Amino acid sequence: MVRKSLNSLAAKLLIAVGTLMTLGSIVFGYIFIRYEENIMMNNLMNYAHSTADLVKRGVQHSMLSAEREAIEQTLKVIGNGSDIRDISIIDKKGRVLYSSQESEVGRSVGKNSPTCQGCHTDNAKPLEALPGSKVWMVVSDATGAKVLKFIIPIYN
Repeated sequence: MVRKSLNSLAAKLLIAVGTLMTLGSIVFGYIFIRYEENIMMNNLMNYAHSTADLVKRGVQHSMLSAEREAIEQTLKVIGNGSDIRDISIIDKKGRVLYSSQESEVGRSVGKNSPTCQGCHTDNAKPLEALPGSKVWMVVSDATGAKVLKFIIPIYN
């Protein structure tokens, strides 16, 4: 009796439709997840660019007039936001001059680090402007969490 029902046209049709629906759901789910991932990444990039521009404009006058305390205060206020891990200003030699994390100040960043590789591909002369693909990168931190690093050079 059971054997007859599996060989019937209705059972074959039910299995075929079920398989097609499952495959369709998997493909649709994959496409939807990728689409949402792209939208979220674009929103994150816009937020990061706005924040970096805000920092850049916020410290510009203080840097020109050498007001160290104003620069430090600006970085601490903006850098202590819940979505921001760290804001640093690094000189062309790779030394952290200012940072929202006090422990980072004075630390050297190697030219081989992901932060510096965008501008310093040639050790003799850094680039005048970063290409769009080198302004940001997604890296893993010590805990394994993904972190967006957004780099905007401040030129003299």
